[in-house]
Amino acid sequence: MFERLMKKLNIKSVKVAKILLFVIIGICAIFLMLYINDRRNTAVVLVGTDAQADYEAEPVYAQYVEMPVVPQTIVVYISGEVRNPGVFEFDYGARIVDAIEAAGGMTNDADPNAINLSARLFDEQHIVVFSMDDNMPPSAQATGGGAAGVSADGLVNINTATSEQLQVLSGIGPVTAGNIISHRDARGGFATIEEIMNVSGIGERTFENIRDRITVD
Repeated sequence: MFERLMKKLNIKSVKVAKILLFVIIGICAIFLMLYINDRRNTAVVLVGTDAQADYEAEPVYAQYVEMPVVPQTIVVYISGEVRNPGVFEFDYGARIVDAIEAAGGMTNDADPNAINLSARLFDEQHIVVFSMDDNMPPSAQATGGGAAGVSADGLVNINTATSEQLQVLSGIGPVTAGNIISHRDARGGFATIEEIMNVSGIGERTFENIRDRITVD
């Protein structure tokens, strides 16, 4: 077969024929390798595109953050000048006025100005409704030796005010009012109104909102 191919190609030297055959085989091998490599690169590109598409199509889930559990109900004890003192259960978000209504309302001796009816209730809270004798009217407070929590001109004395009286101030809730009382008891009171900013929960913004409504005298 090899000799027949030499005759068709008019090649008389066997050596030349072998060289020519090797050259043809080499050229075919090169083309075959290029073809295989091209197919391999095409497959890689296709796989990469599919992987990217899968990645882009995959939904992104927000990181789960555990939120604090808000109680659905709270239990409050109310005493003092109410018709039916006792322990009552309320929905979260109820206010002191709701507690007083649940306790049958205030008695005739109660001082309605001594408590912030709009303050929110919190679990395990004890609400005391004072009588007129417990909290003197403003005219008597002005001459009562500084023991009252609110002066005649409506200023709240942060050295003597009760929790309910402190909660009349803007931004002061039950927790912050308790912090004020604990702070003044531990340090013997406030020398200036600016010292209230040393209390946990009271910053410069809160102080600016209440500075014209508080006193230490």
